[in-house]
Amino acid sequence: MQPGSTPLLGTPQHRWTRDRHHCRLVQGQPQTSEVTTPTDTRATRGKEATKARLIGAVGALLARDGFGALGGNAVAEEAGVDKVLIYRYFGGMADLLEAFGQSGDFWPSIAEVIGDDPSELMDMPLAQRWAMGLSRYAQALRSRPITKEILAWEQIE
Repeated sequence: MQPGSTPLLGTPQHRWTRDRHHCRLVQGQPQTSEVTTPTDTRATRGKEATKARLIGAVGALLARDGFGALGGNAVAEEAGVDKVLIYRYFGGMADLLEAFGQSGDFWPSIAEVIGDDPSELMDMPLAQRWAMGLSRYAQALRSRPITKEILAWEQIE
């Protein structure tokens, strides 16, 4: 430390605080609502947990605000993470959207299309089998408002 300089840590005038996204050095006495000590966030911080939060944030934004509101800043804010993690974990928004599209929340599962008893479907004549499968597929799509919005948006583009 240089002569005449004041140490920043350990003085009553300066302290570290944490908010939702950042740690920072501030002046003044701690307020009761501020967190001044690190907490154990390992359960919510790991790479896979963060990726899941980012994918979930895409779905939440699409459902709440529509496709037009989707952007890197909005997704990062919704997920409660720094925007750079979108690029670190997914390479960019395009790959994050692809990961969302591949998640089980987007497309109907095979079980939804085939039904509980696949042998029942297989016993039907081919035309009836196709009609039943497509009907179930359409019904599953109707229960996914985010998927419907994205499919409609693709038609407009």
